[in-house]
Amino acid sequence: MSLAEALTERYQALVEQRSRFEQTWKLIARYVLPRKASFYETDSSTNLARERQVLDSTAPRALELFSAFMHSSLSSPASRWFELVPVGRTPEEVRRDIPLARWLDDLRQAVMTELTAGQTNIYTALHELYIDLGAFGTAVVYVDQDENGRLKFQNYHLATVVLDESAGGEIDTFGRKVLMTPRQARQKWPGRTIGRAVDEATPVEMVRRRVEFLHFVFPSTDEDLVDLLPEPVPFPWVSVWVNVEDQVVVSVAGYREKPFMAPRWLKTRQEVYGRSPAMTVIGDILMVNRMAATVLRGAEKLVDPPLLIPDGALLSPLRAFPGGISYSDGQIQPVPLLPPGASRIELGDALIEKRQQAIREGFFVPLFITSESPVMTATQVMQITDERNRATAPMITRLHHELFTPLLRRILSALEDAGRLPAPPAGVDIRGIDVEFTSPVIASQRMQSGMAIARLFELVSPWYQVDRGSFDWLDTDEVVRALHLATGAPMNVLNTRSHVEAVRRKRQEAEDALVAQQQALAAVEATAKLQAAQK
Repeated sequence: MSLAEALTERYQALVEQRSRFEQTWKLIARYVLPRKASFYETDSSTNLARERQVLDSTAPRALELFSAFMHSSLSSPASRWFELVPVGRTPEEVRRDIPLARWLDDLRQAVMTELTAGQTNIYTALHELYIDLGAFGTAVVYVDQDENGRLKFQNYHLATVVLDESAGGEIDTFGRKVLMTPRQARQKWPGRTIGRAVDEATPVEMVRRRVEFLHFVFPSTDEDLVDLLPEPVPFPWVSVWVNVEDQVVVSVAGYREKPFMAPRWLKTRQEVYGRSPAMTVIGDILMVNRMAATVLRGAEKLVDPPLLIPDGALLSPLRAFPGGISYSDGQIQPVPLLPPGASRIELGDALIEKRQQAIREGFFVPLFITSESPVMTATQVMQITDERNRATAPMITRLHHELFTPLLRRILSALEDAGRLPAPPAGVDIRGIDVEFTSPVIASQRMQSGMAIARLFELVSPWYQVDRGSFDWLDTDEVVRALHLATGAPMNVLNTRSHVEAVRRKRQEAEDALVAQQQALAAVEATAKLQAAQK
């Protein structure tokens, strides 16, 4: 069996494995994210028709708020949402080594500068990723480089992607089918043999024909696929492009770091794809749309009730829809078939409001938006923050492991290859750098320790009036470092230990000189007084 045939068969097997999720994804796409309804429709001209099927916008709006909060809280370009530390060294140890810490700060700043450059689309890609996570529970982003070495990030729709797990439960296989014109294929792989469908295409077919390509990324530990490679790939990750129509391997490449990330919001055992907030409340989403349709029909009947009109020459079936006219004999005046007050619209509104609140809670919206209330105390703010952190901590921890850590390692690897990182100090390898997250959510969790230190000083201060040695138990140097860690302030605001010791030495010498001067003045005064007394 050839490599092209093996990858094609594996793709089909993974599509079958994915099919158990597709019905749920279709429902969610229809009622929560209509613009991504290509699970069951491929004609983009029906977007407006799909959106008209959504009679209640609570779920789409809750998804927008969810993704906006995740983006601003985890990966905002305006915040220090990550730090870089050497593997095996704690943040406290790094902060004690000021030169190393400052280089790491420069390294982080170089990465942030690259990510916020106009040519890089990471933040729009991450926002789209959070939308997919909230809706489908699984999102896919691919990190590659253009011909100029610039990073580019691409989101892929789950309708076109298949994934598979390793024995350890981590996503390690990525497959995607792509339709290209022969012209596009030539632009992507100039000067290569791509297959008859491309190589022999007529000028008209170059722009009209669509050729199916398969892109697969898998680890080099997949011996059954690696043995079929035309030549060895000396990298941990292998990337292969296949012309499916002609069963031709077009391109084989390798990556030092995994080029794709497929984070999952929640995960059930023995399932590859994740579970989402939308899946949690899909029953409420379906119910609220059906209830909205019922309430709208009732309201239409109240505004435009069906009528019963006399006509001795014509009898008709009952037409009870809004504005319907039914003919009968024996009646003199038109009579509404729906008497005023017979439709309880307010009851339907109350039931809908309960379901809408359940949908908002499923997307954590009440935790993200502060309710209207009088001015809150610091304790109340801390309590609200703590509740939000506890509710989202397990999922955010998974995102750190499945998204941000491999994402930043891939970015560091690409920037190192391009020579756009500051030179490391002696004995430090950039490939040995680990990622520590300092996003606003993580920072709010760390601030709990800072608030605890402040509270400790408040409790000890009254005892200082009783015992002057109360504060001797506190190491003020460690207090400053702990507060710096809690706030996430830049490293350049801290002085080196040698500088602090020099300042303290000068201060002590100045104080000793002042004491000596005062003692000398006191001795002179005492001598003068003694001499005056002797006279």
